[in-house]
Amino acid sequence: MAAGGRRPGAGRPRGVKNKAKKGEKLTLERLAREHTASALKALVDIVTNGESEGARIAAATALLDRGYGRPRQSVEMTGKDGGPIEHADVRDRLDRTLEGIAANMTNGAGNGRDSEAGETVH
Repeated sequence: MAAGGRRPGAGRPRGVKNKAKKGEKLTLERLAREHTASALKALVDIVTNGESEGARIAAATALLDRGYGRPRQSVEMTGKDGGPIEHADVRDRLDRTLEGIAANMTNGAGNGRDSEAGETVH
């Protein structure tokens, strides 16, 4: 039998709501928050007295993330050869699609199809 992946009949059927109710989730959150002080004390203890460097770093990172938020990651995107990203193709296609819709509406065709692109318009 295959392990993991998509299998017929596996998982929750579409449209069936998750059995974990919103109220139960809120109760779990409330219970977890009751242990915030002891959890923070445990992290501080690991940072100061942890036996391994990895454990101390992980605990320090957890404390900093909770105190200051996770650091932001910036991503720089460029187009061909490091130039600007070209949007002209997308704009041209959108313009042609909108022109086709307008032409269909004006001509009374209204068949819901973009005559130039051959795609159904929703």
